[in-house]
Amino acid sequence: MTSIGEAQWIPLLEGMFQAVRAFLLGEGRRARRGVGTNPKGQETLGFDAGAEDVVVEFCRVHVPLPVRLLSEERGEIPIRADLGPPEFTLIVDPVDGSENFKRGIELTCFSVAVLPVEAPLAPAGVVAGLVGNVFTGTVQTAV
Repeated sequence: MTSIGEAQWIPLLEGMFQAVRAFLLGEGRRARRGVGTNPKGQETLGFDAGAEDVVVEFCRVHVPLPVRLLSEERGEIPIRADLGPPEFTLIVDPVDGSENFKRGIELTCFSVAVLPVEAPLAPAGVVAGLVGNVFTGTVQTAV
């Protein structure tokens, strides 16, 4: 298994953002119907589910170690569990501002935070993160 250092996460997170952005600005714009209910009991819209699918597939292909993905639409998703226990937790909101996106208001971001799996789910545990504006492509990262 290959470990990933804090700074090495940034290119992965940027690639993840670009993949989700491409989906949302393409076929995701038309996927506005409800497709289910998330763990919080809220309606999951097609673009939310599709963006989350993009994140899961991106992680399966590009992240070289097992991770635990926490997302709004499906909750906890193990990625590459066949390689062993997760080393990191990724907290992802692929469409941060779903209602804006649904209404065509161009104030929607992609958000992701990376924490060591043993860290508490709190800002103090984050080792890398990215927030990207879906419409402008502007990205802010931190390690």
